[in-house]
Amino acid sequence: QYEVQTLLDIRQNPISMYRPELSKSNLAQLLEDNGMQYIHLPHFGVPRDIRAKAIETGSRDVIWTWYDENVVATFLNLHFFLNAFEHPVALMCTEIDPHECHRHRLSLALEGMGLNGFDL
Repeated sequence: QYEVQTLLDIRQNPISMYRPELSKSNLAQLLEDNGMQYIHLPHFGVPRDIRAKAIETGSRDVIWTWYDENVVATFLNLHFFLNAFEHPVALMCTEIDPHECHRHRLSLALEGMGLNGFDL
C-alpha cells in the first residue's frame, strides 16, 4: 500500500527465536521474493548491555541518551539515507510501539534533517 522499496532492519541482532520468519535470512528472502530490498544496519541497533541498563532503571531514557550520543551523532548521514537504497524505505525493529523504540529516535533525527516519516 505504501510502495516501500527497501526495508532497513535496524536491529543489532536480526534473529528471532519466536518468529523465525523475522530472522535475517528468512526475512531477506521473503522480501526479495516480493520485489523489495532488505538491508541490515546493525550499527543503528541498541546493544544488549544498554537495553539491560534500561530494564534495571525501569526507564528507556538510558537508551534514548545513548542512542542520540552514540548512533545519531556518529552514524546518521543524510546523504547516506538519500542515496544508499531505493525509496521509500521502512525502518524495522521488534518493538510494537514505535514511540518506545529506537527507530523513533532515528525517525526524529531524520525529520530534523528535513525528511518526512510516519508509522505504518
